[in-house]
Amino acid sequence: MSEVGGTLSPAPNFAYDLCTSRGGEIEDLRLDRWRIALNGSEPVHEPTLSRFFEKFGPAGFNPRR
Repeated sequence: MSEVGGTLSPAPNFAYDLCTSRGGEIEDLRLDRWRIALNGSEPVHEPTLSRFFEKFGPAGFNPRR
């Protein structure tokens, strides 16, 4: 998303959860252009969403877009 300036990204819930559990630096991420985060093929879990927003908010991810 950061490198190519993507604005849409689909993934199942487990992928978003995996992103929150992986280590690594987020200082170089630029997610402010991300407009649509799709979740498919399994239920959306509120704890996963909360962790994702908390971790990637500093990189510009805005859950209200």
